[in-house]
Amino acid sequence: MNSITPKPSKNFVAIDVEYANREQEICQIGLAVVQDLKITTSRCWNIQPFSNYDENYTRKHHMTEADTVDAPTLDDLWVNEIRPYFLMGQLWAHNAKSVEQRVMRKNLEEIGYNEDWLEILDSRDLYQRPDCKPNSGNGLQQCCMALGVPFDENEHHDAEYDALKCAEIVIAYAKGQQPDWNNVPKNEAELRKQSQVKHTLHLGEFEEYY
Repeated sequence: MNSITPKPSKNFVAIDVEYANREQEICQIGLAVVQDLKITTSRCWNIQPFSNYDENYTRKHHMTEADTVDAPTLDDLWVNEIRPYFLMGQLWAHNAKSVEQRVMRKNLEEIGYNEDWLEILDSRDLYQRPDCKPNSGNGLQQCCMALGVPFDENEHHDAEYDALKCAEIVIAYAKGQQPDWNNVPKNEAELRKQSQVKHTLHLGEFEEYY
């Protein structure tokens, strides 16, 4: 654990943000509320970005203009719907340092909100791998695998789903659970290869019945 990372409290909110383009314009925010180390509710908002989608990002989260053309803007949602959740306690996100912290502040500043209080803690700091460089090999899926948390690759990058998985990781740490990094891929290429092998095996098993 990073020495400057606070210990998770029993009550916190895990969040995840997806964005539409290289300008990092938010198109989806998901969150999971944890009380007494139990997930009590989760929410998700599709958000109309300021401009168009970039296909490179669409390939990741599968969202397109059609998903948000009639959605409210962040300005419509922030004060009355989303912000109250963010004020409920500690905020956590997986990869918060490089994504959620910066992207949330950037998008809020662009609509006129300077939320200096907004601090999002990074759950990647909680579980560092001894066989990798700091903050390497411990992405969301990898941490879930190491902790035995069920993970559906098809749901990955849905903001609500990823927020729920982040919440489970933080809960596991708060309860003192230790990860088992054996057989957990160290990088994205290994993850993709493992996923392809699993998919091939699944198809083979499926074909046996026909």
